[in-house]
Amino acid sequence: IDPLYASLAPCFPCSSLRCQVCLHSLRKTPLSDTDWLLSVLGFNPNTKSRYTEAGGTEVIIRGDCSLRIRSDGTVLYDGGSTPSLQISTREDATINQRVLAVQSLLNSIFANFTSDASLYLVSVQSSGSSTVLRFGYQVEGVPIRFTNHADAATVTLSGSDVTSLTLRVRQYSHTGEIASLLPLQQALAIAAQTPGGELTIGYSDRGGDTAEASWLLD
Repeated sequence: IDPLYASLAPCFPCSSLRCQVCLHSLRKTPLSDTDWLLSVLGFNPNTKSRYTEAGGTEVIIRGDCSLRIRSDGTVLYDGGSTPSLQISTREDATINQRVLAVQSLLNSIFANFTSDASLYLVSVQSSGSSTVLRFGYQVEGVPIRFTNHADAATVTLSGSDVTSLTLRVRQYSHTGEIASLLPLQQALAIAAQTPGGELTIGYSDRGGDTAEASWLLD
């Protein structure tokens, strides 16, 4: 056994990582029109309480509820005291029912454009009446990782109200080009510098026009 494996997590999938992996690079399409997004999130696209800040962030206000859309496609929703977003569940819904309802809400947002990526649940945390759900992106089961480890979506619930939502709207599509991964031995040598780390294969979104296949270390 290669001594480099000894420094990695016990569940390190040695056999699967030795297999030939054929991943395509992913192309990102920027978010252009935002009117549909306002409608989905309960805002009037024709409102006069809509302006663009000097840095390019679009701001929409409805009462004390606000929506901010950054130029990179990051959406920040704050429901204030009267959230315009709700999930379709009862107040006494189970965690599983809330997860399904949030996924349905997010799917309704992404139904407005075509993407090879889909959302998957990363974690659920509950404290009192508040529930926080975190989601990531994946393409055919392969995760997409942002360099700052940000979530694709973070949803905070209070009962059936969505009190806050952070969503990184990204459209990913295959470029048709086979990605070139760093050789396994080199990846192992780098990973060995982080004892107990878990090495997997995924896509890395560094903020450019593409997301490249790479080794991910957790």
